[in-house]
Amino acid sequence: MKTRMHWAAVILAASTGLTYGQGMPPDVSPDHWAHESVEELANKGLLLGYPDGNFLGNRTMTRYEMASLTQRLLRRLEQRIDTRTKEEAVAVPPPPAVTPKDLAEIRRLVEEFKVEMTVMGENMEKIQLVLAEVERLKGAVEELRTRNEATAKTLGTVEKDVAALKRLKFSGYIQSRYESEERPGATAGQAANAPSNGKFYVRRGRLKATYTGTEADYLLQVDAAQQNLVELKDAYIAWKLGSKPASGRVQPTLWFGQFNIPFGHEIEYSSSAREFPERSFAENALFPGERDRGIKFVYGLSPRWAFDASILNGGGINQPFRDDPYKDVTARIRGSLARNWNLGASGYWGATQRTTGAIAARPAVPGSVNWTDTNGNGQVDAGELAGAPGTPAVAAVPGQAFKADRTRFGVDTQLGIGGNGQFRGEAYWAPDHPVNNPATNPIPAVRDVKAFGWYALYVHSLGARDNLGVRYDAFDPNDNNADDENSRWNLAWNHLVGTHLRLTFSYEWFPKVPAGRNDDPLFTFQAQHKF
Repeated sequence: MKTRMHWAAVILAASTGLTYGQGMPPDVSPDHWAHESVEELANKGLLLGYPDGNFLGNRTMTRYEMASLTQRLLRRLEQRIDTRTKEEAVAVPPPPAVTPKDLAEIRRLVEEFKVEMTVMGENMEKIQLVLAEVERLKGAVEELRTRNEATAKTLGTVEKDVAALKRLKFSGYIQSRYESEERPGATAGQAANAPSNGKFYVRRGRLKATYTGTEADYLLQVDAAQQNLVELKDAYIAWKLGSKPASGRVQPTLWFGQFNIPFGHEIEYSSSAREFPERSFAENALFPGERDRGIKFVYGLSPRWAFDASILNGGGINQPFRDDPYKDVTARIRGSLARNWNLGASGYWGATQRTTGAIAARPAVPGSVNWTDTNGNGQVDAGELAGAPGTPAVAAVPGQAFKADRTRFGVDTQLGIGGNGQFRGEAYWAPDHPVNNPATNPIPAVRDVKAFGWYALYVHSLGARDNLGVRYDAFDPNDNNADDENSRWNLAWNHLVGTHLRLTFSYEWFPKVPAGRNDDPLFTFQAQHKF
C-alpha cells in the first residue's frame, strides 16, 4: 500500500494547481500516516472512492483502479497541453514541486497501465501526446533547475560583494566661514593689530573612511583645510575582544593608533555636531589638537557605565614625535544616572622633558677711570675723575634637563531638560601646567603652575530645523597671575537647510582678556555641508 501511496503522491505533485473540491472519504482516520495524501488527492478529484463514499484503504488496489487513477492524471495533463496550445508560444511551466524523477515515474505508470486504459476506452494517440508532454516537462524542469542553480550561485557572489561594500562607509563635512571683527584674531588670546574688514576661509574639510569588520573596526580621517595641507586626524584599529555582550554593555575594545584623547566630553564631541564655532578656552589650552597617538582600552562596566584607559605619547599631534622617556596615562569613567542625565570623571597623568636656559660665558672686564670736564677748562680738576669697577669672567652654564609634570582632572555632565533643551558643563583642573617658556623659568614653583577652566552651555531646540544656544567659558592658565584670565560669552543660532546643509550664526564677546590682547566682539557665519 505504501508503494502505491508513493505513486499517488507523485500524481498529486504533478497535478498541483488544479483543485476540484471533492469530499474526503469518511473511512480514512485523521491519525493515519496517509491521511494528508488521500485528502489532497480526493480534493483534486483524482481519488473518487467507492459508491458508498468510502476509500477502503486497507484492501489491495486492483490494476484497473490504478489505471483509472492514472487515466485521470492523463486528462489533467491533456488540459495543460490544450492550455499551452491556446496560449501559443507562451509555455506553461511545470508546478514547482515537480522534479524530473516525478515525471519519469508518471511515464512509467502510463507504460504500466496503458493496456488497462485502452480497455477502458482511452485513445492511445492521446496517451502518446501526453507522454510527449511528459518528456517536454522533464526537459523544462531540468532547465529550470540548472538556471536556478546558476542564479543562486551568482546571487551568492553578489550578496557577498554587497555585504563587504556595506562594511565600508565614506563620510565627511566641509565648513566654510566668514568672520568679522574690528581687529583680526579669532579668539581673545590673540594680539590686537591693524583694523580688518573680515575674512573668508575654510575651517575644515574632512573626509572619513570607516570599515566595520567582524573582528575589528578601522577608521581613517584626514583634513584638507589646514594651511593648504592635508593633515591626518584619525587613524586607528579598534579590536573587538570576545563576543558582544548580550546585556547591552559596551563591548571590550582595544584601540591602537591616532585618536581623540579620552578625556571628558567636549574633546570627542564632533566639530560637525557642535553648536558653537570653537571649543572652550580650557580645552584648547590643555589639549591642543584634541588627539594623540597611543593605545586605549574600553570596557563596559554595566549597561549604563563604561571605563576606558590609555597610554599616549603626550603633547598631542601638533608636536613632533617625542623621544623623551615619558609617556602619559589617562583614565575615565562615564555613564548615566537617569535616562537624560549623564556624568563623567577623567584623569590625566603625564610629564615631559624640558631644559633650563643656558648661560653663555663672559670674559673679565678690567676696571677703568673716566674723566668728565665739568667746567670746560680742558684741565683735570678735582672731582672730575670717577672710577668704574671691572667685572670678573663668567663661565658658561649649560642648560639642564628636568621633568615637567603634566596633570589634569576633569568632570563633565549632560542633562536633557523638558524634551527640547540640553545643558552641558565641564570643568578642568591642571595642578601641574607647564608654562609656554619653561626654559626661562627653571624654578619648579614658577615652572609648574595651577590652571583652571570651565564652560557651561544650554541649547534649545526650536523644532526639527532650528536651535538656539548660549555658552559661557573661562580659563585661568596661572592662578598666581591676576592678569591672564580669558572669558567669553557666545550666542549661536543653527538652521538646518534640507538634509545635509547647516547654517550657523555666532556672536562672541569677551568680558576678560589678558593685558594687550584682542577683546573685540567676533561675528561668525558658517555653512557646513555634511555627507
